[in-house]
Amino acid sequence: MTQEFTTPFFRGLPWAEYRARKERFVVSPTRLRDSDFSYETALFMAECSKLAYEDSSTIEDVVKNDWGFSGFDFMSQGATQGYIISNDNMCVVVFRGTETGDGDWWDNINLFTVDRPYGYVHLGFYDAYQRIQGELVQGLGTHARAGKPVWIAGHSLGGAITTIAAAELKNEFSIGGAYTFGQPRVGFQKLERFVSQNYPDRYHRFVNRQDPVTGLLPNWFLRPWKHVERLIHLVDDMEGVRIVEGSLAALEEPAPLTSVELLEMRRGLKRLRAFRQERGLAGGKQLDELRLNGRVRSISDHYIDNYIDAIRPLAEGEAGS
Repeated sequence: MTQEFTTPFFRGLPWAEYRARKERFVVSPTRLRDSDFSYETALFMAECSKLAYEDSSTIEDVVKNDWGFSGFDFMSQGATQGYIISNDNMCVVVFRGTETGDGDWWDNINLFTVDRPYGYVHLGFYDAYQRIQGELVQGLGTHARAGKPVWIAGHSLGGAITTIAAAELKNEFSIGGAYTFGQPRVGFQKLERFVSQNYPDRYHRFVNRQDPVTGLLPNWFLRPWKHVERLIHLVDDMEGVRIVEGSLAALEEPAPLTSVELLEMRRGLKRLRAFRQERGLAGGKQLDELRLNGRVRSISDHYIDNYIDAIRPLAEGEAGS
């Protein structure tokens, strides 16, 4: 009998296995009092983004018993999920990334847009944010009282929702900063300018190697989709990272997917999904085997575990300096 397959493609190891890894570097959440960029903060935000793929009881156990946060709220509306955590000094909002069981990956690859005060943005990503907006604002009213700084993070689709949340919440709460991992492009030049002007040195967008998801959405029309800055590119060289800002970022990061590459990507992921459903396989690093017709870089670059593995030595070096 075929097992029901609900494990997300991109979450990597289940949290219990990840937590047991001996080489794991534990970040103190107290570091988040400082609004300056740090790899320790980035590692903590990446771990928060990984944890978002778990169920609410697992998340609550980790954030309260392992990380020492007193406040916790789980948010879930349709395919959009996330959580809010807080202590006396800070608040963190995390949006879950792409999951296979509810079809959110497939629902959001289109080119429909909606006009917002900060520019046109992708309709699917905006709808994903809107589903959870009521819970989010209500929760932040409790967790982020008295101007407590709010940090926002997410991987994959969660990173796209992070961009929209940062724009939507700018005038309502004190946003300390945002960290995203493998997020697709969300809007156009007006959104890019909005984020640069309102979150200078506070919006940090990580791209691991040649992560193909960061090449979404494809430029099918004359109007190009734009990434927001600042780009931190995790690469295979002596330093292991390049930080690029402004107009140079477009030259540094993976090229946007073409319509042909996008079609191959969707077909490849569907084949993989069917393969794993048939065998009842949980998420793991078998996606290393997936090559999308030889034209799109390995989808395994998108795994949140691979982001964490690339950031960890940078955080360890920072802590030891």
